Amino acid sequence: MAAAEGPSLVLAGFGASSPLQLTIEAQQMAVHTGHVLSLGLPERLKSLLARQGVGVSPLDQLLSGRSPAEGYAAVAQAVMARARHDPPAMFVSQGSPLFVNAITRFMAAEANRLELPVRILPGVSTVDVVVAEIGLDVGRAGLQTLSARGLVARPQALNPHMPILLLELAGIALTDESAEAYGPLVQLLGDAYPANQPVTLINMPGDATISRATVTLANFAELLPKIDTSSSLFIDIRRKAANG
Repeated sequence: MAAAEGPSLVLAGFGASSPLQLTIEAQQMAVHTGHVLSLGLPERLKSLLARQGVGVSPLDQLLSGRSPAEGYAAVAQAVMARARHDPPAMFVSQGSPLFVNAITRFMAAEANRLELPVRILPGVSTVDVVVAEIGLDVGRAGLQTLSARGLVARPQALNPHMPILLLELAGIALTDESAEAYGPLVQLLGDAYPANQPVTLINMPGDATISRATVTLANFAELLPKIDTSSSLFIDIRRKAANG
């Protein structure tokens, strides 16, 4: 919770699939703060903030030449230094701040450890986009939401009678996009679903476009060329087997 005099750290998301999904509340906070630190900020949103008199300091260069872990640590360090010595520090990144975002989760925890007032402004997450794109009534059907890489690393039983969304699909293969890299995932899914089960790849590259590709589980390899860092995999309730 923010203190009465205002937060030292503000974490906001600009949306999972479009650079213009920054909420009005987040825009007003940016205008009030007058300056934001950012990661992956699209030019279209940067221009919008500039027209509103908001200065932007991109931190993307801190990722260059470093491993992902080292780069994220450098970004977090820069934001937290601003929060401690020249507050408020407002950090804007893609998606919703505490949803599948290791940098902002760490900064929120670090602010609490340092007893710095922090305010978190939710953004449009990958789940929000997929639910709207599919037209899924989550209240009625439910939705299992898992990290694809986490599922492969720690296999668990899936409920095929409830829709499932596997996030960060590209994280399974990292630099290896071969069919073999995704073999463990396909095997896990094959234990819960028949070969004719439709599976849908959903990509949202951040330019306000969303693409879908659906194949049967047996033909999962056809999706490999389409998988990128924005990919999620949606599977509806279990279909009866072809011979059933």
